[in-house]
Amino acid sequence: MPEPSVQLPEGDIFVITGIPASGKSTVTEALAQQRPRSVHLRGDVFRRFVINGRVEMSADPDPEAVRQLRLRYELSAHAARGSGIGDRGSNLPLVECRS
Repeated sequence: MPEPSVQLPEGDIFVITGIPASGKSTVTEALAQQRPRSVHLRGDVFRRFVINGRVEMSADPDPEAVRQLRLRYELSAHAARGSGIGDRGSNLPLVECRS
């Protein structure tokens, strides 16, 4: 499989989303490996933080599932921003979130 080649601006946060088994991890890891300094945050970690009341996404999602998905996106982006890993090209944060 050829390696992806994409020009990504310095200092931005990129969120790669998709359904399970759609290649998010593969794409995110390949993009991260192209940079001299990068971080791959796995948003699924935040999904597992919900111990009771977790609602999984489906083709016809429950409103609570959508709320939890948005929360995962927000937490992942906040973790990338708050840690300073994307400051002025020091690292490129790539966030992977399953839907």
